[in-house]
Amino acid sequence: MGDTAFGILVMGTIFVVMGGVGLTYAWPDLKRIGRKHAHRHP
Repeated sequence: MGDTAFGILVMGTIFVVMGGVGLTYAWPDLKRIGRKHAHRHP
């Protein structure tokens, strides 16, 4: 396993962690937007 593979692994891990944190923070807003959309189009 070379440095390139290790770099890809690290970048992938950071990307997944950042995505998870962003989703956690955005989740209430997404639910609110979804509820508005569902209410507007029953």
